[in-house]
Amino acid sequence: MSIRLILAASALLVSAPAALAQEAPAAPPVAPAPVDPAEAAFQLRAQAFQTEFRTMAQEMDAVVKAGGDQARVNSDLDAIEARYQPKMQAFVDELTVFLQAQAAKETDAEEKAEMLQTIPVATQQILGLPAMIRSQIVAAAAAAAAEAPASAE
Repeated sequence: MSIRLILAASALLVSAPAALAQEAPAAPPVAPAPVDPAEAAFQLRAQAFQTEFRTMAQEMDAVVKAGGDQARVNSDLDAIEARYQPKMQAFVDELTVFLQAQAAKETDAEEKAEMLQTIPVATQQILGLPAMIRSQIVAAAAAAAAEAPASAE
């Protein structure tokens, strides 16, 4: 079912945020082109969202790597999160509408219920991505800084 692909992509975003912080070429789609025009349109929107998300992660990474005063780094990271938050919310709103529409088409009651139950989980995961990415980037920078003196010996 194509809706599972979307949820799997959402899970991938959540499970691999550090990978998104690195610049990587976009992978070609592995699934066959969807027949449903609404699904095709949403998949394009999801790809655009992934690009925006990568850009946000790269901006955060650059701020952390630049270092400097911790208060300024935190302020800059807060500003990046604030700038991307409306885009995240807009995508979550679109995802919710799309998933509700897909669930409405489902004829199997159990499958429909399962689809509807995944909506709040997927949306909360997506909305939590900026904080997760930020903490992973900061942790990776701290680990690298802790390792640097040890390797200089």
